[in-house]
Amino acid sequence: MDTEAIIPIDSHPTSINIEIDADYLNGQFQSKEKSPVLQSLLLNTQPLLFEQMIYPSLQKIIDEIVVQSTDKTFELFYLRIKAEELVCQLLMELEKRDEKQLYALNSRDIQAIYKVKEQMLEHLETPPLINELAVCAGMSPSKLKRLFKQIFGNSIFSYYQDFRMKEAARLLKEEKLSVSEVGYQMGFTNLSHFSRVFNEHLGMKLKQFSRLQSG
Repeated sequence: MDTEAIIPIDSHPTSINIEIDADYLNGQFQSKEKSPVLQSLLLNTQPLLFEQMIYPSLQKIIDEIVVQSTDKTFELFYLRIKAEELVCQLLMELEKRDEKQLYALNSRDIQAIYKVKEQMLEHLETPPLINELAVCAGMSPSKLKRLFKQIFGNSIFSYYQDFRMKEAARLLKEEKLSVSEVGYQMGFTNLSHFSRVFNEHLGMKLKQFSRLQSG
């Protein structure tokens, strides 16, 4: 399955494409006890797709690959080491996922899930309604929830809240809006609720974050 045709690589400012042999990858693991996610990847018997949010330690490796200025003599060696480090970090994150069973994906399912994702993130001020998103995807609510969590490692609502709070943080930091202005833009009618959700998803109290931006 050509995922580039489904999720265009050129839709992102920078893309890193790493191809790795499943047998080689399997030989890097000592323990036979692996999560269903890792087992399915190593078996390589069905088309799978996973998307992982980029966290600081992962971003550091990506930056080291993208902006590397290694001498030509060592460039290939350096990039191979960094690629393996990146794959290892990604697999460590995927290993944490709690899926008990993985489902093969086809191009139509993937397009539908990403359509739902884009629609949801275009309207961060409005909490998603599963039944409406299922109609948009052309699949049952249960299938939508199952495939969304398999791809993104999170429930639809939790994924939505993560992005909602990241956008709230951006508005506070870059646009210098007040807490109440950001809360209103993000669809909150209760600032205490906004503060609680912000703390849950970003690990910092809303007032503390706001003070740091204005300080």
